[in-house]
Amino acid sequence: MDSTQEPPIARLRKSALEEIWVSLTEWSGSKRIDIRIYFRGENGPQPTQKGISLPLSSYEPLWESIVAVEEGIDEEEPFTPLRIPKNKTEEVRISLDEFKGHRFINMRVFYSDKEGEMHPTRKGITFPPSLLSEFKKALDAIRRLTG
Repeated sequence: MDSTQEPPIARLRKSALEEIWVSLTEWSGSKRIDIRIYFRGENGPQPTQKGISLPLSSYEPLWESIVAVEEGIDEEEPFTPLRIPKNKTEEVRISLDEFKGHRFINMRVFYSDKEGEMHPTRKGITFPPSLLSEFKKALDAIRRLTG
């Protein structure tokens, strides 16, 4: 199974030590959208296990989910997580959450156990709503590149 990664489409600065890279990758002959946290290491940016990878066919549901999150930021009602199927046993949930008075966007992979119950994995990213505009620009660039 061969994997290749093109240069990042966008690098969103999350903190002094972390960036979110939005890239197109190829895995076993299929294009994928890769959204991953990189940290500043001694030898430059280093990828972490924190991130998600979706088939390019998931672009429209991802775009629609991000637009829905953007529209829900100023709402007082709880935001219902949006779900994007990833494969037969996994889905990506995109939610608008709060921790210690700070709101953040959470994109997380969930898996189905033997009983069919969904559980979160460690795979995912969180970022503040202030990065949403940059994230949408990166997604728009993917649309332009892939037609």
